Amino acid sequence: MNTLKNLLRKGITIGSFCLVSGTILSAQISLSMQNKSTREVIREIEKVSDYRFFYNDNLSGLNTRISVSAQGENIRDVLEQIKKQAQITYIIKENNQIVLSAPGYVSASTQQNTRKITGIIKDQSGEPVIGANIVEKGTANGTITDIDGQYSLEVGSNSILVVSYIGYITQEIPVGKNSTLDVLLKEDTETLDEVIVIGYGTTKRKDFTGSVSSVKLENSPIALSPNLNALESLKGNVSGLDIGATNSAGGEPSMQMRGQKSISGSNDPLIVVDGVIFMGSINDINPNDIEKLDIMKDASSAAVYGSRATNGVVAITTKKGSSKKPVVNFNGSIGIATAANRVKPYDKDGFIKWRSDMFKSVYSATVPQTPWSPFDDPRTIDSQYLDQWMAYHSTTPDNLVDAWLSGLRLTGLEIENYKAGRSIDWEDYIFHNGPRQDYNISLSGKKEDFSYYWSLGYMSNESLVKGDEFSTIRSRVNLEGKPARFLKVGLNAQFSYRDESSVPADVDQYTKLTPYSSFYESDEETLKLYPNDDNQAKHPLLNPTYRSREQEYFTFFPKIYATLDLPFGITYTVNYTTRFVFYHNNIHDSSEHPEWKLFGGRASRENSLRREWQVDNIINWNKTFAQKHKVDVTLLANAEKFRNDTEKMSNQNFTPNDILGYHDMSIGNLPEISSDDQIRTSNALMARVNYGFMNKYLLTLSVRRDGSSLFGYSNPYATFPAAALGWVISEEKFFKVKFVDYLKLRASWGINGNRDITNYAALSKMLAEKSLNTDLNGNPITIPTLEINTMGNKKLKWEKTGAYNLALDFRLFNGRLNGTVETYYMSTTDVLVNRELPTITGYKRVYANLGEIRNKGFELSLSSTNMKQHNFEWTSNLIFSLNRNKIITITGEKYDVFDKDGNFVGQKEPDDKTNNWFIGQAKDVIWDYKILGTWKIGQEEEAAKWNQAPGDFRLEDVNDDGLLTDEDKQFLGYKTPRFSWTLSNTFTLFNDFEFSFVLYSLWGHKGSYNLAKHADHIEDRCNSRDIPYWTPENQLDDFARLRSAPAKGVNYSVWFDKSYIRLENIALGYKVPAKFLKKTPISNLKLTLNVKNAAMWAKDWKFGDPEDGMRSQRIFTFGLNMTL
Repeated sequence: MNTLKNLLRKGITIGSFCLVSGTILSAQISLSMQNKSTREVIREIEKVSDYRFFYNDNLSGLNTRISVSAQGENIRDVLEQIKKQAQITYIIKENNQIVLSAPGYVSASTQQNTRKITGIIKDQSGEPVIGANIVEKGTANGTITDIDGQYSLEVGSNSILVVSYIGYITQEIPVGKNSTLDVLLKEDTETLDEVIVIGYGTTKRKDFTGSVSSVKLENSPIALSPNLNALESLKGNVSGLDIGATNSAGGEPSMQMRGQKSISGSNDPLIVVDGVIFMGSINDINPNDIEKLDIMKDASSAAVYGSRATNGVVAITTKKGSSKKPVVNFNGSIGIATAANRVKPYDKDGFIKWRSDMFKSVYSATVPQTPWSPFDDPRTIDSQYLDQWMAYHSTTPDNLVDAWLSGLRLTGLEIENYKAGRSIDWEDYIFHNGPRQDYNISLSGKKEDFSYYWSLGYMSNESLVKGDEFSTIRSRVNLEGKPARFLKVGLNAQFSYRDESSVPADVDQYTKLTPYSSFYESDEETLKLYPNDDNQAKHPLLNPTYRSREQEYFTFFPKIYATLDLPFGITYTVNYTTRFVFYHNNIHDSSEHPEWKLFGGRASRENSLRREWQVDNIINWNKTFAQKHKVDVTLLANAEKFRNDTEKMSNQNFTPNDILGYHDMSIGNLPEISSDDQIRTSNALMARVNYGFMNKYLLTLSVRRDGSSLFGYSNPYATFPAAALGWVISEEKFFKVKFVDYLKLRASWGINGNRDITNYAALSKMLAEKSLNTDLNGNPITIPTLEINTMGNKKLKWEKTGAYNLALDFRLFNGRLNGTVETYYMSTTDVLVNRELPTITGYKRVYANLGEIRNKGFELSLSSTNMKQHNFEWTSNLIFSLNRNKIITITGEKYDVFDKDGNFVGQKEPDDKTNNWFIGQAKDVIWDYKILGTWKIGQEEEAAKWNQAPGDFRLEDVNDDGLLTDEDKQFLGYKTPRFSWTLSNTFTLFNDFEFSFVLYSLWGHKGSYNLAKHADHIEDRCNSRDIPYWTPENQLDDFARLRSAPAKGVNYSVWFDKSYIRLENIALGYKVPAKFLKKTPISNLKLTLNVKNAAMWAKDWKFGDPEDGMRSQRIFTFGLNMTL
């Protein structure tokens, strides 16, 4: 029992080391085992003897089938039988302990002068460490400690012992002249001592009371996966944070933390870069410049950002120089994006069959379809029915194919191409495998009191859609120096250039284009406007062929700061940050386009200059009293201003031609000029106190006062308080749980705000537009018009979210298992709603504070070191999140409710059915008619009551009144996932190879896919996606017949479960051993292979990718990281 307790205390688990002790039976071995695994033979030996085996559970040979026969033989003879068959070597140690290892494991030192080293490995409490690794450095010679922490190892002269164990700091100890080496292992508290960013400062994780998740990019598995922007690296790595997907070349994914808290306001978290609020594009930040990201999730940790922090905060810390020697790093990758999880339109054979089945469905009630159908290929029907077929089509034997295809509504062009055997696969013209490349170089270092970091990067991406391209050049300079003992100054500057000028192919035409359409006009040069000879589908390459665009962003984002050390431990920091964005978007639509030529071509120019500045004045004071009381005070005074000036001009009907396009706007005949200038200002005061007593009891108090010009003049300011408590239970004397290294209970409360609404939302606005008119001579002119648009609201104020957070942080089994269990409750009041007004008011809309939304959820984060040997390490991370959302009130307006006898019973607030907002339901709840399947053959009479036929979707009439009204609609599920989880595993072999994979899942949500109704009544004029449909021979319930009819004409959607599990990422890295780089200037060289979106399994969703839409990307990347 004591041994078992000791094993639990040390955290030795299945999959690491096996230690089995048996009862002493005899000194000699007698057994006979045939065709058994080595593992089974070992266990049998332990049963019949007093020998105990020590081995790595992943040791090669343990599962090898062997045969052993012994009758009263000694243990060495038995082990020799095992050795020959299983290719396993052994060492018989004192106390009848046998260590098994791979061949050659202890051979390195036996070929030189050796001596025996013995000792005991203990932890800081004096307890022996079982299963610790002792390895002779630079060799495969090693052993493990027994249950008493003892070891014995033959080593060579001048050897160094490497002693390691999970949860402890690895130590290297020279043997010297010693024959006995006892080692005291120290706990690895890196996780607890980790410095995290908390608004306007930093602290150690063990001293923090709020909810912050940290993601390090440097030397982490995430670094194996190249990302377009920083948000992509967070996907699946932070509990409670949902990162959306994008398939465009330069798209920015959506981001949401702990559910939807607003109806009209933004749900995006605040981005902070190096302590300064960042309002620009996340694509301007190079992921290679990022050291780490800290995600503040609860109200207490985010409250110092007040009116901007209701949706959480993502704090980005960029790299700084740290090495005394200048370090040059090059990071490059090339890759290709391929299509995955897609649904294609019908090909040439499927298209004809689909058209045939469609018309059979349309005319099934009036035209017999058996034993022959007028829509069957006449070349395939029984000859006895051919005359009837020709009579139906009023045709002759020499015109059978034309008559048949005309009956399927193919155009003359399509019929001609079919007969000539010409077909086209539009996939080849619209999509391709998108190449991508990313190259970055940096220079960093630190000399005495000066550090520097400079980087330059270039990235170019192409998506699956031809013409969808994105490129960017990004550079950063971080400088910091101490010109005096009491003064520190620095500069963090970022420059980026983004080119988004590309004009992609029109993917919306993809599913409409038929395989028998034509690419060119008859001249074989001009792109055909309507390839199907029907105006339902246009040529997808017309726009990229005849439109030229120049859309570019130039961004400069510098931060200048100085920190002054004052008496009594006080520091004063001033940050001045500004951001300039120069943007232009010039477009020319050429008159050579078959449609644009009607107005002589058109062109436009748009130029924008965005300027903003922030000033932060920060005072910090921290002091420790009597070695027990830690006090940290932060004070902030902030001011900021934003200005954006935009000028636009456009023209068309250029004379004599539009060759110069937007380069000469003066020669058009219909000029338009407009401008839009916007300004907003804000300021804030903040105070925060962190207090700790004996490193056990922690307290955080903060308050922030914000003012903004965005809101009504009656409410320009708001106050946001917060408080948090922490209790390190494991530091208490009464806490004696051996396997628990660290245990902390956290609780927090706070109020945060949301000010992310449109500028001037609180003001009355009249919309100025231009309308086309004619002068007295009938000539076209444009005249200015005014339209009353928005009513002012002087009482408009911030949304406020009050949040409670309760969490438990733990560290178990000497750091083998770390984790956090967290639950939260949030209530958002004064919800910002852009409310529609009755026409009688004279206004269309007004921004108002209405309603309340509540969110509650649960999060679990676990990280474990499953195995750690001198040449192998396996770690895992598990993240689980769920969120529940509920609308409590919308407008607050109520109506009287009476019972059936007319007695007043109370009041009730009406639901907003127009926006699908319901009191007591989630914001994303699905409210629709429930589909009970499809009508089947034999149910014609019942279906006819609903103006339907077999193959149409059958909807539930809840109240059996023979009608389908709102009373029959039901709550069918939710549009956003009910929970999500991520499981990642990383394996390191020989310190050179690194392999990782990530499984990611969203579960419990639904999505609409209305093509399953097959109710599009222009399907006979275009193509469609190749999905199942109901036929008399295959009577499905999930898909309707072609050209189905809705029950009594009501509108509804078809909902499918979108739950899925994705193999999000597979990565392989190889670090070239240093011995191969000795004769080169390279100090580190690493090669990587990566596959994003490697595979996906969906429960019911069969319509492409459930997250990325109809067509998602699978990206293969090869990378190289080199340090000089």
